[in-house]
Amino acid sequence: MSQEVEIFNKIRKEEELAEKKIQEAKRKAEKEKKEKLLEREKILEEKKLKLKKALEEEKRKLEEEFRLKREEVIKKAIKESELIEKKAKKRYREALNFVIRKVLLENGYRED
Repeated sequence: MSQEVEIFNKIRKEEELAEKKIQEAKRKAEKEKKEKLLEREKILEEKKLKLKKALEEEKRKLEEEFRLKREEVIKKAIKESELIEKKAKKRYREALNFVIRKVLLENGYRED
């Protein structure tokens, strides 16, 4: 009977050892899983940061383009308004000269 007890104890020890190995393997697998998840998260954060930087750069470029176009439109509008003002002054002088000549003619002054 002592042999049976020895065999039983040996089997029990092997089962305990096997259970410890299984638990260790589970812990190791869980640890690796966590490490992989952390690595993926890190990669995703890096990609997110790169995309954010690219987006900020694109935004900066668009803002600069908008600023330049706005300046161009303002300059064009100023030139157009100056041209309109110049034409208006010319028409005003022509109209004033016409009125002056008309008044002079009505008052008997002649143009020679």
